Amino acid sequence: MKTLRLLSILCLVVPCFACVGMAVGAEIPEFATVPAPGKSVEEAEPRMVRLDLAAKTEKKNQITDDEAWWERNQLESPFLSVPNSFSGQAGDLPEVMPAQLPNGRRVVTASLSGDQPFAIYGADYAQGDQVLLFDKELGKITHALDFSPWITGRYRVQWLQVVDDTLYLSYGINGYAKEVGGKTGYIAAYELTELKLIWQSEPLVANSRNFLVVDDSVISGYGFTDEDDYLYVINRFTGEILQSEKVASGPDFLIRKDDRLFVRCYNRDYVFPLIIPQ
Repeated sequence: MKTLRLLSILCLVVPCFACVGMAVGAEIPEFATVPAPGKSVEEAEPRMVRLDLAAKTEKKNQITDDEAWWERNQLESPFLSVPNSFSGQAGDLPEVMPAQLPNGRRVVTASLSGDQPFAIYGADYAQGDQVLLFDKELGKITHALDFSPWITGRYRVQWLQVVDDTLYLSYGINGYAKEVGGKTGYIAAYELTELKLIWQSEPLVANSRNFLVVDDSVISGYGFTDEDDYLYVINRFTGEILQSEKVASGPDFLIRKDDRLFVRCYNRDYVFPLIIPQ
C-alpha cells in the first residue's frame, strides 16, 4: 500500500513539471542576452571596426587641392560653413545656432553629424572652449558646455560627437607636442547626462580636423611637422588603442563613405576598406 501511495504522488507531481508553460512540440524562441546592470549589450559584445591595411590605396596630392579631393571622391563634408569676417564668409548655420554668444565668443566649428548637432565657440578662430549641443530636429539647444576652466591658453576643443548619450571630444593645441611636454592630442569620453568622465585616451592620438565614431570604434588621426603621423582605431567604451597605422604625413580629414574610409593627409590621400563585423 505504501508503494502504491508513493507512485500515486509521483504521478501527480512529475507531469506538472513536464507540462508547465509548454505544449507538446512548441518551438522555443532564441534566447536574448540580458546584460548585467550598468552594462549595455554593446559593452558585452562590442562591434569593433578595423582598417583593412592590406587593401589600402595611397596617392600623392598637390597639398592645396582639398576641394578637388572632396569633389573627385563625391564626399559629404561634416562641417558647416561658419561666419568669418576676415574672409567675408557668411556661413550656412541653421537658425537655432547663434553665430556669437552673449559673452562675445564666436562660432569656430559647427556640424550636424552624430546624434546631436553641435557648435564650438571661442574668443578667436584659434580657440574653442564652450560648446552648444542641439536636438536632431534643430529646434532647441539641449546642452551648453563650458570647458574654459581647463581648456585654456593654446588648448582648444577640436571636434566632438555625441553617440548613445556619450560625448566624445578631441582637444589639444595646434603646434608641436614638445611645446606642452607631449600633453596634447587627446580624445575623452563623457557620460552626457551627468558629465562624468568615462575615459581619456593616451596623448598624441587626435589632432585631425575631425574623428569618426563607427559602430563601437573611434577612428582618429594625429600628425605634425617632424612628428610621427598615425591613424588610430580606439575602443569607444574604454579608450584602448586597437589598431594604429603609420601614414606619410599628418591626417587632416577622415570621411566615411559606405564601407570605406577616405583620409586626406597633408601630402597624401588614402582609402582604407573598413572591416565591419556582421
